[in-house]
Formats: sequence, C-alpha cells, structure tokens
Amino acid sequence: MKGKKLITVVLLVMLTTVLFTSFIGEERIPVLEVVRSMEGSGSEDDPYMIYDVHDLQNMSQDLSAHYALANDIDASETQGWNQGAGFNPVGDEDEHFSGSFDGSGHTISNLYIDRSDEDYFGLFGSVGRDAEVSNVTIFDSTVIGNKWGGVLMGNNRGRVHDVHVHGTLVGEDNIGGLIGFNEGDDVSSSSSSVQVDGGSYVGGLIGFNWYGDVHDCLYQGDVTGTDIIGGLIGLNSGNIYGSDSSGTVLAHGGRVGGLLGFNGGNVTNSYSTSHVDGEGRYVGGLIGYNCFGFVSESYASGNVTGRTVVGGLLGWNDGTMLNSYSTGDVQGLRNVGGSVGINYIGLLKNIYSSGVVSGSEEVGGLLGENRDGSVEASFWDVESSGTQVSDGGIGKTSLEMKDVNTFSDAGWDITAIETHGDKDTDHVWNIVDGETYPFLSGSEEVEDETDDDEFARDVILIGFVLIIIIAILYPVKNLVEKHILKRKR
Repeated sequence: MKGKKLITVVLLVMLTTVLFTSFIGEERIPVLEVVRSMEGSGSEDDPYMIYDVHDLQNMSQDLSAHYALANDIDASETQGWNQGAGFNPVGDEDEHFSGSFDGSGHTISNLYIDRSDEDYFGLFGSVGRDAEVSNVTIFDSTVIGNKWGGVLMGNNRGRVHDVHVHGTLVGEDNIGGLIGFNEGDDVSSSSSSVQVDGGSYVGGLIGFNWYGDVHDCLYQGDVTGTDIIGGLIGLNSGNIYGSDSSGTVLAHGGRVGGLLGFNGGNVTNSYSTSHVDGEGRYVGGLIGYNCFGFVSESYASGNVTGRTVVGGLLGWNDGTMLNSYSTGDVQGLRNVGGSVGINYIGLLKNIYSSGVVSGSEEVGGLLGENRDGSVEASFWDVESSGTQVSDGGIGKTSLEMKDVNTFSDAGWDITAIETHGDKDTDHVWNIVDGETYPFLSGSEEVEDETDDDEFARDVILIGFVLIIIIAILYPVKNLVEKHILKRKR
C-alpha cells in the first residue's frame, strides 16, 4: 500500500514538473486575452483598437472582425515567443482572415517570425476575398518560412492599399517581400524594400501574381532565387500598371527579369532600373520570359547578364511589345539582343535600344534572333551598342538616334520639346531634338551617359598624367634643393 502511495506521489510530482516547465521553462507567448477585452466592438464603424503586440496577436481570436492600430507598435518581444518561432501568423489556408486591418498610418517595427517548416507565413498567413489591409508600415522585420510567404501576408485574396514593408525575407517557393501569392482584386500604392532570398516564384513585392491588379507599386532592394525571379514579381498573369523596381536581381537558374521573371499578363507604364544576373536562360532587363503577354510604354535601364536568350528588355518574347526601350548593357553567350534575345512569332513595334551588346553567337544590336516574328519601326544605336548587325530592326548612328525625324518618319507618336525636364503628354514619346534619345512622356527622360563617360575618362587620364609628372618632378625637386643647400654652405 505504501508502495502504491509512493508511486502516486512520484507521478504527481513528475506531472506537475512537466506542466510547470512547459509554461515557464522557456519563453512563450503570453496567454491571449479574449478579443472582448479590446477597446471597440470589432464592427466596421467601431473597430477593435490595437495598442500593443499582444493585441496584434489577438486578431487570431476573431478572424472576421475589423481592427485598427491606435499607435506605433514595437514587436521586438516576438523574437522570444513560441520557443523562438516568433509571432503566429493571423489566419491560415483553412481559416482566412476575412475582416479588415487599418494601420492608420502607424508603424509596426521589429516583427519576428521564424517558421522554416511552415507554409502561409507573414503578419497574416492567409487573407480572404472580402478582407482589406491598408495604411501601415512594417519596418525592420525578420520573416522566415517555407512556402507562400511575405512580410505582410503569405496568400492574398483581398485588397491591399498603402502598405510598406522593410526587412528580410527567407523562404522557398511563392514568396514576395509584401505578398507571397496574390490572387486578390487589387494591390495598390504599396512598396517593399525587403531583401528577399528564396527558391522559385520569387519577387521583391509579390512572388506569384495570379490575375491580380497591381498598380503604383515599387520595389527597392536585392532579390535572389533559383527560377522565375523578378525584381517586382516572379510570375505575373494579371495587370501591372505604373510600377517599378530598382536594385539587383540574381537567379541561379533562368526566367529572370528586372521587373518580372515570367509574364503572361499585361504590363503598362512600368520600368526597371535593376541590374539583372541570370545563370540560366531567358534573362531580361524588364521581363525574362514574355509568354503571350502584352507590354507597352515601359523601359529598362539596368545592365543584364545571362547565358542564353538574353535581352535588354525581354529575354524571350512570343507576345506583343509596343513603345518601349532599353539603355543598359547586355551580355550573354547566345541569342543576345539589345532589346530582345529571341522573338518567336511575337510583335515588336516602336522599340529601341542603346546599350552595349556582347556575346558569342546570334548577337544583335536590337534583336538576337527573330523566329517568324514581326519587328516594325524599331531601332538600335550602332555606335553605342558596338554592333552593326541585328536580326530585325534598323541600325542608326547616335546622331540619328537623337533626331526627331528618325522616329516621326517611322510613324512614332513623338514630339520635340524645348528643354530638359519639360513634358508633352499629348504624345507617347518626347525628345529634346539633337540632345537626347526618345523618352516616354509618362516617365523621366533618358540620360545620355556618353558625355559623362567621356568626361570621366578625361578626368582619369588627366589625373594619371599628373601622377606621372609628379613622380618625375619630385626627385628632380629634391636634387635641386640639395644642390642649392650645398652652394649655400
């Protein structure tokens, strides 16, 4: 009998120890308060007010309610939550967040999530079709996960407006600085400056945009991945308007672009200044692979490096591109073009390129290879590109490329303006006649770097000559001084 009592006591002590250490042995997220304790009723007119990171986590308790930030929030303590896993994303693929979140212009800083074995990660895991997230900045975040992830949300079916994110994001497939996978109605007036490192379908703003509308958005930073990598979006089948990217884009595979890695949608009035480096094929300054997509009034100015099918604008094109241009240098091995690497049954009209083009096989100033496609009223600079050949397009001298008549005679909607900085938006194209290349009236004019480069080379040459003169004269000066001293003695 005494033995049984002893065993019972031991078991109770062990059980108590396990329960006790499970709660205080490691730092855990504090027990959530019920949403009823939050200020507000959770309705659209009277949202729950969020004052701290605990209230922020509390959104998981009612996924259909409406919320608003009352002030800035420092989420530093989330690094110690859940045995190091950090903040628990609000909503998942089974239960979406379906309410609204209004940041009221406030900032959430130092958000921490480390869930490398989990999908659907971010501040929100998954957001439903009737949801809306707006007016918030997420600053200095660290977000780590597996697939379908972004600093703001992993999967979006709702609307996102005026959201800005900053920090680092690490994951595998379908990840983007703002949103991993977007199939929502509208993403607008938002930005990302997140350093992104992933696998496939990776973008600085969105990893995979599935028929969503993305407009007036931008990305600034560095994106690294394997395949289908874009400075703004990895894969797009929706509509992109008035958006841009800058920084660097690196793909260990292919289908990589400064703006989009793969495009099957519409891109208008957008641009990339990102430098692009793809270790595989289908590499473009704007889009790596344009698959029956439509692109107009857009440009790329970053340098582009790839292996095969490399272009200043598009690596591969079997869609349509109108009124666009590229100014960056393009380098590859085969099928290398100042604007397009390979044009397969596609239409290129009113485009031009001016960057240096270099490669081994099928290299062209405008187009590396044209396979049954159409090239109309399009040009390249034979002097600045370093090549007289192209499988399509018309080669012109630098002087001719700055002559409004070259383009107006070809049917372009272009007009000459008097001075730099002026715009005539009644025409698609503007030019300072005799001074600049054509530029789109909806964007900044093309800077002519030729004079700057020549000036820089002159400065370097003069400096080099001065160094030589000083090197020669300094010993002579010492000898003269010694000779004078001797005579004085």
